[in-house]
Amino acid sequence: MISQKLEQILNRAIKRANEKRHEFLTLENVLLSMIEDETVTEVLNDCGANLADLRKDLTKFLNEDSNFSLLSEDEIQDLNRKQFGNDQLREVARENGIFYQPEISLSLQRVIQRAAIHIQSSGKKSIQAINLLVAMFSEKESHATYFLEQQGISRIDIVEKISHSVDKSVNRSAEEAGIETGQESFRREEKYEKALSEYT
Repeated sequence: MISQKLEQILNRAIKRANEKRHEFLTLENVLLSMIEDETVTEVLNDCGANLADLRKDLTKFLNEDSNFSLLSEDEIQDLNRKQFGNDQLREVARENGIFYQPEISLSLQRVIQRAAIHIQSSGKKSIQAINLLVAMFSEKESHATYFLEQQGISRIDIVEKISHSVDKSVNRSAEEAGIETGQESFRREEKYEKALSEYT
C-alpha cells in the first residue's frame, strides 16, 4: 500500500530519528525526508517554497532535544533486542543505520490513515509522498504544517498544483493518442451551436 519511494523516505526518517535517539517518528522528520523527493520538491517549488529555508527550519527543530522524548542507550539496546529477533536481522538493520524502530507519533499515524483512505477512495494502489504532504495539513498543531504555512503554502495550493500537473499530463497523453481533450471538445460544441443558431 505504501509506494517504494515513500518507503525509502520513511526509512531515511527512521534513520535520522535513530541518529537523534528520538522515541517517536514525527511529521517533521518525515517532511524533512520528503523534501528530498523529486515530486514533492517540484510541487513545493511551484507553490513558491524556499526549500533551503524549509530544510533549515526543520533541521533546527529536529536538532532541539527539548522538542522530543529521547531514548537512553539502555532503552535503545532493549528495543533493539525486542524488535530485531535475531543477530542476523539486528546486523542488517545496524548496517542500514537503524538500531531501533521509533514509535510512530499519533499525528503521523493519522496522516498515513488519511492518505490511505484517500488512495482507496480514488481507486489508486499505493500511497505516494505527495499524498502524505496533502494529508499533513489536517494536523493544524504540528510544526511541520506551521513551517509549510510559514512558506505561504496551504493545502489548496498543493492540491491545485497536483491537479494542474495531472491535467497537463492527461492532455499531453490525449494529444499523443489523438484523443480530443475537454477544451477542444467544448470549442467544437460551441462552433456547432453557433452554426445551428445562425441556421435557425
